[in-house]
Amino acid sequence: MAEGLFTESAERPQLIGSACGACGLVDFPAATHCLRCGPPTNRPSNSATAGRS
Repeated sequence: MAEGLFTESAERPQLIGSACGACGLVDFPAATHCLRCGPPTNRPSNSATAGRS
């Protein structure tokens, strides 16, 4: 398994992505630049621990 895709918590692992500070797009896996609007995405964003109902 590739490193850096999940948090290390065995109880509640989360996907590690990135969020754009300009448009709010969240990417997984984490990206260095926003795929929608282009600026660097320097804000980490972990996935939720539960899905939507």
